[in-house]
Amino acid sequence: MTTPASPTPEQLALQQIHTLCLGHVDVLQEALQDMAQRALTPANYAQLSKIDRRLLDQFAYRYTRLQDDMGARLMPAILTEHAGSDWDLALTVQR
Repeated sequence: MTTPASPTPEQLALQQIHTLCLGHVDVLQEALQDMAQRALTPANYAQLSKIDRRLLDQFAYRYTRLQDDMGARLMPAILTEHAGSDWDLALTVQR
């Protein structure tokens, strides 16, 4: 019986940042659900309640963090993991 190989440091880093990004996605989905329930109109944005302002702030913060973490950590981890392989990023993105 063969034991599976231990993950490399690069694989562990990729798993960690992937988990972090999924956490941002979960919070974003919750915020979107809350925003949909509120059904804010453009007129509402002029006079937001404290709760609605916090909800929009949470959404903007998490969206920004997700974008930052994907660009600064996730993509470099993916590229490092696949360096030297015949993996085609462009083909993967097209799918």
